[in-house]
Amino acid sequence: EGKETKKLSAAKIVGIVICAVAGLALILLFNYLEEKFSGPREKLGNLPPLSVPLAGRIFFAGLVGAVAMVVPGISGSLLMLILGVYPIVITSIPALLNPETTVHAFFLLLPNGIGVLIGLICGAKLIAWLLRKFPNHTYAVIFGRICGSFFAIFPGVNSFDGALMAVASFVCLALGAALSYFTSRFSKA
Repeated sequence: EGKETKKLSAAKIVGIVICAVAGLALILLFNYLEEKFSGPREKLGNLPPLSVPLAGRIFFAGLVGAVAMVVPGISGSLLMLILGVYPIVITSIPALLNPETTVHAFFLLLPNGIGVLIGLICGAKLIAWLLRKFPNHTYAVIFGRICGSFFAIFPGVNSFDGALMAVASFVCLALGAALSYFTSRFSKA
């Protein structure tokens, strides 16, 4: 008694699936752009020279990373890694304590800090609004982003190495979806 379920229309289900695919595509796009357009990664220990484009990239990565931290299951550090900024930030933190690199490290971290603050404030408000107005679609995008992050977590896996791996992956996906569906359907609310 009491658990009220709402039937979803076919159009709404299609919209939810499209949102999940869009979330997946967003992460795959990040992976593609990072591989295609980034130069050689900065090695830990070397601070890159200051420049306006780099400061903009660091600010954007902090902003996006902070918004991602608000979304459950998404790592802001992962997005900063995909954008190629994580090594710069990690190297700059201990460089603050070195008198020779303090100013340089500070000006590398400043855009990131500003981006993180703005991202947390605006991201929290945006996610709260999206969850109020479009809860199913928002969760679908989050699910798609989580699925897409597999390729960033395991960077050596960029393609399926055969039909068996593809079939096994889809079987596991179907089993996980079915398990999730049935446990939510039969759980007590």
